[in-house]
Amino acid sequence: MMRSRTFTYALTAVLLAFFLTANVSAQIRFAGDKNGLHVNEKIIDTGNLHESLLNVVEILRTQSGRESFAVATTGGFPMRARINGVVYEVWRDRIVESCDTRNADHEIQVRPDPSDIIKASYSYQRAQTASGPELGMPLLISSFKGDGRQADIFVNYGTPLDSIHDRSDGMTADYSSISTFVINDQGDTLAERTRNFNYSNMVKVFPDQDLWVDTQQMQVSSDEHDLMVVQKADGQTMDMWHRYVKVPNYGRAGLMLSSVMHAYSVEQTENGVPPSTNEIVRRGFTIWPAPRKVYSTEWPIYLYFEVYGLALNALGKTDYDVEITLEPKNADRRVRRLFRRNRDKGREGVSVSYRGNGLEPEESLYQILDVSDQKTGFYTLTVSVRDNETGEESGRIQDLFLRRWGLSCSE
Repeated sequence: MMRSRTFTYALTAVLLAFFLTANVSAQIRFAGDKNGLHVNEKIIDTGNLHESLLNVVEILRTQSGRESFAVATTGGFPMRARINGVVYEVWRDRIVESCDTRNADHEIQVRPDPSDIIKASYSYQRAQTASGPELGMPLLISSFKGDGRQADIFVNYGTPLDSIHDRSDGMTADYSSISTFVINDQGDTLAERTRNFNYSNMVKVFPDQDLWVDTQQMQVSSDEHDLMVVQKADGQTMDMWHRYVKVPNYGRAGLMLSSVMHAYSVEQTENGVPPSTNEIVRRGFTIWPAPRKVYSTEWPIYLYFEVYGLALNALGKTDYDVEITLEPKNADRRVRRLFRRNRDKGREGVSVSYRGNGLEPEESLYQILDVSDQKTGFYTLTVSVRDNETGEESGRIQDLFLRRWGLSCSE
């Protein structure tokens, strides 16, 4: 059942530097509005944007008015602009991350305004989220079968830290926290979790940013929910993020696949105690969940998922097939089959398939994908399960991004 609500994003673009000279012919003008990012009045195609800027474009689309920001400088390309704390090189036809992370011609902030988002009644409309890698707080949500009629959801987030040591993000370890809320139609809080910052651990270092990685687990009903993550410091709201969550009914009859949880590691555990605070324990596995679907080709991809409703055959065993494919994203492919037994030889990507069996109608599985020989760019991940006893199939399809950190700066 669809629901009607009002959720307003107010866009705040803070312009800290603006240089305008009379030499128009040698001037580079960089601007952003509801149509996207412009260089010298020409819109930059999203395919030529650094992936972390896709969320900036999504925010710009919610704006009202002519322009959210406009900066100019005199000289040749590239212009260097620090956008939301990350330095980019602005070229005539593309925008890439800069190898020089210290020097920037302009400082630009493009973010939703938390003061206009947080309302006492929590009455709002669902926010649109970017289809690409997240800028700001990376945030992934996974759901699994819980106890009784409840489902378990895991909220995996990564708080960006410009520097762990000098804490230039302005947060302090003593008075900083992340709170996660699950809210229903009436604005009632169904579940709430709060975690205080601890800069001594739980940090995942990436070449583009340092992330304070954490996971919060909640139990909710199988329904449509709104989820908010609020970051506070010294009692004040610093930022907030919103997601719409649809939790399936995992108790229904028939074959069903859970969410596919992205992770940095998955290992079997015997004592049920996670080795570190970064990790969670789920059905005999220690998992370090990932907050974003952005991977380096130098790292393996870990996937964790669960299968429910497998049928038992005459021998009291289950019989099922698993197929996992990772292929370069093809925007023109409108119909994707879950199982492709005659997969084209020579097709780019990674494919893993195997047959499994067990004594229980539920399985907890994980897979490691080697992407070291793959090209960078957007990929489509498909995880499929077939019950050979009933012929039922269930699957999950989602996008992720592969990059090669060593080649990410402009050459």
